[in-house]
Amino acid sequence: MTSKYAKGKIRDFELTMEDAALVAECYNSFDDSDSWPGGFTHGNPFTAERIFEAQEKNDDIRVLVAYADDKIVGYCNVCEGFYDSESAYVGLLGVNPHYQGQGFGKALLIEAAETAARAGKRRIDLHTWGGNLKALPLYKRVGYNWMPGTRVLMESHIPGILSFPLFHEFFERYYWYDAFKREIRQEPDDLVIEGIGLFQYAFEGKNGDFLRVMVDREAKGICGFEMTLDGKTLSVQLRPSTHRGYIGIGEVPVTLTITNDTSEQIQYSINIIPTKSLIVKTPGLSSGVIKTNDHISMRGKYKIPFGVAPLDKDKAADEKVKSYAEWRITIDGETVSLFAGLIPTEPVRLTSTPEFPSIFLGGSTDIAVGIYNNTDDNLDLRVVITPEEGSHVDEVIHRISLESKQSKEIDVLIHDKGGTEKFLKLNISVYKIDDGEVLVNRKIYSIPREKAGGVFAYEPLGDFIVLENDETRFLFTNKVPITCQHIERKKVRDYLSGWLFGISLGLPFPREGDEWTRKDLDIVISNTPDYAEITITGDSDNRPGLRYTQRYRLYANTDYLDISATLTNIGSEPIANLGLCCSGWLDYWLQEMTVPIDDGIARFQDPSWIGSGLPRKPEYYHESWISMYESTTNTSIGFIWETKHLDKIFLSSNIPRPEYRLPVLNPGESRTYPILKAITKQGDWRVIRSLWAEVNSISLEKNPPKRIIDELSVELFNPAAKIESHSGAPLLVDKSELNEVELRIKVLRENPIKGHIHLTAPEGILINGESDYDLEIECGIDTPVSQKLTITAQDGDWLRTEGEISLSFMTHIVRRPLSVVVFDSRAEMQKESDSIDGQNLYAVKSKDCSVEVSPQHRGSMVRYTRPDGKSVLLDRFPDSGPFVWWDRFFSGLSPIVSAQRVWDWETKFNREEWSIGYKEIGPWVGYEVTSHLEHSLGISGITINASYLLLKGTNLVQAKIEAKNNLALSKSLRLGFKASPRLDDSTLSKIHTCRLGKSFIHEPIEMRTSFKVDGDESWLAFEDSVSEDVLGVISTEKRRVNLAGETISDKAQLFRILDMKKLKPGESKSLTCYLVITASPHKVELLKNLSEITE
Repeated sequence: MTSKYAKGKIRDFELTMEDAALVAECYNSFDDSDSWPGGFTHGNPFTAERIFEAQEKNDDIRVLVAYADDKIVGYCNVCEGFYDSESAYVGLLGVNPHYQGQGFGKALLIEAAETAARAGKRRIDLHTWGGNLKALPLYKRVGYNWMPGTRVLMESHIPGILSFPLFHEFFERYYWYDAFKREIRQEPDDLVIEGIGLFQYAFEGKNGDFLRVMVDREAKGICGFEMTLDGKTLSVQLRPSTHRGYIGIGEVPVTLTITNDTSEQIQYSINIIPTKSLIVKTPGLSSGVIKTNDHISMRGKYKIPFGVAPLDKDKAADEKVKSYAEWRITIDGETVSLFAGLIPTEPVRLTSTPEFPSIFLGGSTDIAVGIYNNTDDNLDLRVVITPEEGSHVDEVIHRISLESKQSKEIDVLIHDKGGTEKFLKLNISVYKIDDGEVLVNRKIYSIPREKAGGVFAYEPLGDFIVLENDETRFLFTNKVPITCQHIERKKVRDYLSGWLFGISLGLPFPREGDEWTRKDLDIVISNTPDYAEITITGDSDNRPGLRYTQRYRLYANTDYLDISATLTNIGSEPIANLGLCCSGWLDYWLQEMTVPIDDGIARFQDPSWIGSGLPRKPEYYHESWISMYESTTNTSIGFIWETKHLDKIFLSSNIPRPEYRLPVLNPGESRTYPILKAITKQGDWRVIRSLWAEVNSISLEKNPPKRIIDELSVELFNPAAKIESHSGAPLLVDKSELNEVELRIKVLRENPIKGHIHLTAPEGILINGESDYDLEIECGIDTPVSQKLTITAQDGDWLRTEGEISLSFMTHIVRRPLSVVVFDSRAEMQKESDSIDGQNLYAVKSKDCSVEVSPQHRGSMVRYTRPDGKSVLLDRFPDSGPFVWWDRFFSGLSPIVSAQRVWDWETKFNREEWSIGYKEIGPWVGYEVTSHLEHSLGISGITINASYLLLKGTNLVQAKIEAKNNLALSKSLRLGFKASPRLDDSTLSKIHTCRLGKSFIHEPIEMRTSFKVDGDESWLAFEDSVSEDVLGVISTEKRRVNLAGETISDKAQLFRILDMKKLKPGESKSLTCYLVITASPHKVELLKNLSEITE
């Protein structure tokens, strides 16, 4: 360590599990809001394993930790800068709040600066936020400057100052931090001297010794200094007259002044090395002697050649200009470098309205070409718009005069003359008229020729490269590193912003920048009949022999952007330790994220949970896609990742970050690796999953989605109830027995999180003898919580609501309703049978309800009654005559079984014979009917079982229909139930449900109205305005839309539960629903997650 401030406080991180555990503890301490707004862990505490893995694969220059006794209390990693190879970057800096104010942060930053200096860097950067009142003064005290126009980039040029050869003697006498003097202000460091933006550093020693250093803000390097040692002063200043240089026109004076106020003459020489984006003109002398108390001045000219890319500092204030020169100055044998640059600026900027015009084949369109005078002078201009073959422009030459910062639009009418080209192209040239003409801007304006299925890649009049098809427009940066910064969903006129699809080459992966974020590579735009793409290709300096191609391709007839990379070994040695990853962030306020994880399809709707802490191991994901849904536009953004060579998958920042570990690349080999596919499409997660299946050649019929699960699963399972347990489902308890119930909690987090659960039981329900229950938990995806409880029920209604499950975690609180269905396994049930007009009727009855089934009445549950004995379903048994549209309509709840695409299925299905048997599964009792189909068109040979089971002590009924294929051929059939609710003879019912994610009430009128229910809700509640009774219908199938309600006349309503099933030979499939009579639609909704009976 070189810093006296680091002694006893700072050391290097060691890649051991011990240090990883100490760093994890330190990270977790950052969660207070003063240290990190919004929290640092986001409820996903760091672990030793997570830290070790992250450190192992990063290529930091150095990782520093602060320590006190046996604890790590601070962290600072120094890594490569993003855009500039001459910069380092502080990726993360933090100190445990309990140890702040004790010099640990200062020591870390001082050591970081000196580390960067030893690594040969000219500066070190970090980012923070303007409201960071604690840290901003500290940053400035150790040499950082707040770059104007940024939020908030801090730059320290201390590394370059410490490495400056002429300053070595000064810093051998005085330690830089002790000598550094500055005024601290909590604002950007916007020092401007004679029109030039500068950063200034001042160091004071003893007896008048001092050092003042000036830094060119745009070239990001030292541009001057004045140093006094022992009364001898040497001063060197390099300064252009302005920082703004206009591309193609004008010259900017630049002056180098060397002043010798020492006691001896000095010898000097000057060597100027400009970048390719700058031309430097200087007069003759580049070396000589400066006598004591004398100076020399060299005056030259900077010029930015035509064709240099402009830099808009309003949009990119943090970027270092590429148009600068290094002035290597040798003074008495000691060589130092000074830097000064210009901001390349278009003197005349071109825009268009609309920003992205198009033209239909054979059609016409109007555009307005905007001309903006970006200079400080008045300009006379000649604008020439020349069409290429295939288009016609009404006017081609315009002469205009513009005052400084004034703009004007030129209207242009374009006609398409046909042809096969994908674009109409206009050449727009702007000349400055002043004793002749000077070209000041020229653009080729590409206008897509619209047709169905068209796909285009082009550069508009702006700072982007466009990839677009009928659905989506992707806007990419037009310089390296290429990233997508905007996505426009064209059909819904919705815009998204971010920093997306940045590809990194490893291993290890860069923490910030690498050679591919800094190289000046050519960007190639390609258009073919089938696709449009953007590519960049370059040869690695760090890995000799490796050629790398980055590719973004949009196809004409697909709905996704394909992101891939090609690696080629053009060397003579194998290349190992290769990896690829794709990262970024998306500013998208999604309402729901859906991920195929664990044993289901997880839907994240709580904004506190979305994407936080999900597992990184690919094996947790049974399918390789993610969907983010926004209901206002009914649009999803989805991503599909490649599974081959996948090492890790990070789902955060609204986009996935897949990391691939690739095999050795031998000489002469070239391999293309798919990385990610990005989709934006109308619909929910199902459209993303459908595309995933398509690109992977997977049959959705053979691979239906798994069940819907919660990000936080809370289940109360009672095995005595003989019903599956799902998160959000009501608890079923037996009032006649002690119920041994299992509480199950699972969080879809890789690392377990701690929390507290509080159960508030509904009235008359006791948990371990009490009305409340508390438990401290720690759970994750691999460490679910399981707790045994004893629950008893006192007398009262069979459906108890108003209970609550409350879970408190570090970052948020989750509340879930706790509803209890109280059954009575000892309740007396009456079994009855009768025959009416030749149709047998079998019933199970309790004091509250009856279920009556007739095999001759098409195997229907003909009656489902209230305590008064009246059925809540249409009851004309034994008649099955005409009703509304049907020539025969069966009472109660009747099966639907038909072959695919058979319209009149009922005529022959009504001829099928049914047998019946009593069925009892624990507390569930009722009847099962069976038919071996002989007459039904296309499905004879199928066996149908329909069961109707009543839960003892309640009026809750489960209806289940199952089909078994006894044939040697696969069969597809529609399977379900239908019924006509009849809560009151004279009125129709209001129908309550959930549609498009919102509560929905249908108030019937005479006009026929039908609607489907959201698949993930799948419940209907028919509310009678006279009796105030409610009939609830619930489907257990939540993956597909299968429940529909309908008002079919002024006297009749209907509900259907219907799904298509494909059966292989010997295979059985079923569909299950519940019926319930209750007092409110809300109680039906509380029962919506009921699952199936287990035999």
